[in-house]
Amino acid sequence: MPLNSLNYYQHSGRFSMPGLFRFTMVMLVLTFLLAYFYNLLINIIPFIYFNVVFTLGFGVMIGFLARFFSYAGKVRNKPLIVGLAAFVAIVGWYMQWVALMGWLAFDSHGFAVYIESFIEFGSPTVMFQNMALVAQEGFWSLGFGSNGATVNGFVLQGVWVLEFIIMVAAAIFIAAKMQIEPFSERFDKWYKRHTVPYDFKYVANVNAFERQLQESPIDTLQNMPLGDARRHAKIYIYFLEEEEDQYLSLANVYVTNTEKNKKDIDTPIHLFRINKHTAASIINMQQPGQQESQQV
Repeated sequence: MPLNSLNYYQHSGRFSMPGLFRFTMVMLVLTFLLAYFYNLLINIIPFIYFNVVFTLGFGVMIGFLARFFSYAGKVRNKPLIVGLAAFVAIVGWYMQWVALMGWLAFDSHGFAVYIESFIEFGSPTVMFQNMALVAQEGFWSLGFGSNGATVNGFVLQGVWVLEFIIMVAAAIFIAAKMQIEPFSERFDKWYKRHTVPYDFKYVANVNAFERQLQESPIDTLQNMPLGDARRHAKIYIYFLEEEEDQYLSLANVYVTNTEKNKKDIDTPIHLFRINKHTAASIINMQQPGQQESQQV
């Protein structure tokens, strides 16, 4: 936890209603398409393990859509972004049910049938009545051939509830994991992120490092020894020429698999406030000295 939250950037919580409306509409249109292809995959590849992956993937994609379009729509309110991801995931779950009902009713996966299905089954009353009928009869089985056991009743309803939970929870999780980035309220634009081109020594004592940053960010970084390829720290500067306040982030990187380039990344310091001169100096700093310094 930061020693003093006043030293860090915080979102204003503001958003543009036109921007929010536009990116919500675009998300719903894309989710409309995702629901169609999701239902297509679920029925073409009716294996439970693949189905779980498809369901998880559906929710994850909605979460990433929320992250992308919140940036494009200049939304600076993370709870709103998470709530919107949940809402769109619920709508997506409903849309894929409309697609399923269209397939059961018309025995076709055609896109025109999918659109027509919203006329037949778009009403929640009609939808839930048909879901009750499907739950009673069942429409898929576990096992192969005539020995397969039809899944229906409470077991099938439990599967649907689990599908709903996975889909919505995945969307919420991905949206909630989004790191905030600084936005200038005065100039209505996002800051640009710059990566300092050196691998610094892994920072173990974050509190001590933060105290050093408060005293002198430039001296702290210039005196930091360099790290190694497997275990190091990266420094990022968020810079906007028009603003006086700029921001620094530190990410500890641990490479767990060099062949596959798998990394564990932790960002213990995110958007620490510095001034414009300090930020520009850090962006253009020369390679720091490699002399041993006190472990931080």
